[in-house]
Amino acid sequence: MRQVPVSSWRSAIFASVGSGLEYYAFICFALQAGVLSQLFFNNHRWAVLETFATFAIGTVIMPLAGFFWGRVADQYGRKEVFLMAILLMVFATVGIGLLPSTWDGYGVGLLLVLRLFQGVAQGAELPGAITFICEHAQATRRGFSIGLLFFGVALGAGLATLVNFLVSYFFTTAQILAYAWRLPFLLALVLGIVGYLLRRRVVETPLFLRYSTQVQVRQLDMRKVLQGAGLVWFAAVMVSLGLFWPTFLTYYLHFSAHIVFLAMTLAFVGTAFLLPVFGYWSDRLGRKKIYGLGLFLALVSLYPMIRLLAQASVAYLFVFTFWYYLLIVILAANYPVMLAELFVTRVRYQAVALSYAGCYAVAGLVPVLVSALILKFAILSVLLVVLYGSAFISLLSWCYYQEHVGELH
Repeated sequence: MRQVPVSSWRSAIFASVGSGLEYYAFICFALQAGVLSQLFFNNHRWAVLETFATFAIGTVIMPLAGFFWGRVADQYGRKEVFLMAILLMVFATVGIGLLPSTWDGYGVGLLLVLRLFQGVAQGAELPGAITFICEHAQATRRGFSIGLLFFGVALGAGLATLVNFLVSYFFTTAQILAYAWRLPFLLALVLGIVGYLLRRRVVETPLFLRYSTQVQVRQLDMRKVLQGAGLVWFAAVMVSLGLFWPTFLTYYLHFSAHIVFLAMTLAFVGTAFLLPVFGYWSDRLGRKKIYGLGLFLALVSLYPMIRLLAQASVAYLFVFTFWYYLLIVILAANYPVMLAELFVTRVRYQAVALSYAGCYAVAGLVPVLVSALILKFAILSVLLVVLYGSAFISLLSWCYYQEHVGELH
């Protein structure tokens, strides 16, 4: 099959399409948490908590998987690991869609195993995509290129919420529980094939080819890994809680599921087009400034926005959802490049994987924590404490971050 020239911007496009399709598969589990809790956990009082604990299993394995695949990719190349990740994700996601929906132990056990496979695939996916695209991009276009990557990821998320919206709108609750819940998972087969074929058309990064012949293997700088994790942390928590909204808003605030999915779909798609824009401005004005803008807007707006959400108004739901994902967009257009620029080529993949996937592993436990605390405390207070505490951690890393200028090494 013909390969795309290294210098082509299509490397970013093809990689982003693959990441978007893979992210679709990964988050379907969270979006279907309410249904899965009824099917596999007997819908008792703690069923939602158990479902999100199962979701967290897939994220907890991500840093270990990312470090392993990162070591392989830093030693032998990025592209083959990239291809393997998408195949594994398709296998696991389609497998979930074919499970027997029973809570007698067999269904739950298989669900846990397949969710674990999803985490192994995702641990290699976005860290690899960040590394791959930053190593392909020109120094003056890294932010814009990463914006294209996360544009694809956002569209994948939007597609996931759209498919779940259509399922919740056109099927009755009984039909969803009987068979329709499987449809979003089974669709991953078609999407995964498309992503795999596109990824086969890209070539290895020029930076890896340049530095792969070095005899000396550089050691990880764990201080930089922790600093990178701090930059990722707030966005990771916001994303994890965002995946929790369909269950949270229907279960605790009694919104209709199809309304929540529609609001999320419009927010994902509407804000996705701003990712390359903020990436472009990060190339022009500096990543630290744009990232700092996102933190500032979050700190001043989250409290009043969550108070609006607590009113359980549909209009407020749409406003809140759009603004919430806009904040994520501002951060996501910057921190991946900031991560890649912290590390040298010989350890970049594994270092990015530890920082990025490590954060998302811990952040994946946040919905479990929030679910447990909501059973005892006020909803508003729980969300505010979690979000503002997370923002403070990223603010500290941002203060100590020194901007990188020029080519990667």
